[in-house]
Amino acid sequence: LEVSMTEYAFDPADATVSQGEAITATNDGELTHNYTIVGVPEEAGLTTNNLEPGQQGATGGVGAKPGEYDVICTIPGHAEQGMKGTLTIKP
Repeated sequence: LEVSMTEYAFDPADATVSQGEAITATNDGELTHNYTIVGVPEEAGLTTNNLEPGQQGATGGVGAKPGEYDVICTIPGHAEQGMKGTLTIKP
């Protein structure tokens, strides 16, 4: 799955992946952003670091349990301005 981050949105905002599939997030915006899957332990590797404009970060294989998760940018104010969505992980 390829995700583009801009001010203030993910494209796609709502996505579906299979368990084990990798996610690559690219900061196509002008500010720092990240792609954080809420409710998944950090050690699962499903959060990018803060990415500067033009940087790309991969989450690795999705090892979380199947289900629907909220996705946000944790930079203060970004989720409130629209940087949020859902990620559905299927078996």
